[in-house]
Amino acid sequence: MKALKAARIALVLLGFSCVLNAQMKVYAIKSARLFDGISGTLTEPGLVVVSHGKIQSVGGRTIPPGATVVDLGDATLLPDFIDAHTHLSNEFNADYDGATLLGLERPVAENAIRTTANARKTLMAGFTTVRDVGGSDFIDVGLRNAINAGVVPGPRMLVAVHALGSTGGHCDDSAGALKQGMLADLVAVSGNPLQDIKATQSVFFVMKDGVVYRNERVKN
Repeated sequence: MKALKAARIALVLLGFSCVLNAQMKVYAIKSARLFDGISGTLTEPGLVVVSHGKIQSVGGRTIPPGATVVDLGDATLLPDFIDAHTHLSNEFNADYDGATLLGLERPVAENAIRTTANARKTLMAGFTTVRDVGGSDFIDVGLRNAINAGVVPGPRMLVAVHALGSTGGHCDDSAGALKQGMLADLVAVSGNPLQDIKATQSVFFVMKDGVVYRNERVKN
């Protein structure tokens, strides 16, 4: 048990060491053009010098001695992208019902591993910072920590952990189900909506938070 714990610590330290060594390098990144996001103009040619993980200079033609030169050729350098609304612990699936079923079948550990692929794809699409606005089982927190430790590649993550939403809205899990302890929000419609979806247009009974409302214009 102690050996396993020591191996895990060593793995994390190794990943952190790799990130640290990469940050310690001095890079001279050359390109045909450089886009200035503040002025909205292009500079030709483009040169950005990076040292210890931070930009040291922008523009000019002087390359510091000993710097690792990255020549991007006919390319345009520009600031990174930031996505202010992500759910990296979720996978897109056009089949909503199928995605729900997969969510029930997959264990938390598998979902956590799959998020690392989402993180890498996001980073390689140019997004170096994301605001992750809701996940489950603290997978977003674990992914953020693994990225910060250099264990997996991914964007800088600002995580909300729990999604925020209005009562009865998109993020309210207490709505939409008839279960003990749930909010007493009920409606009644004329007919069978599973046979005819238009039946939902004939709501004649509404209960919200235990208070009854009736639509007198609709007859059952």
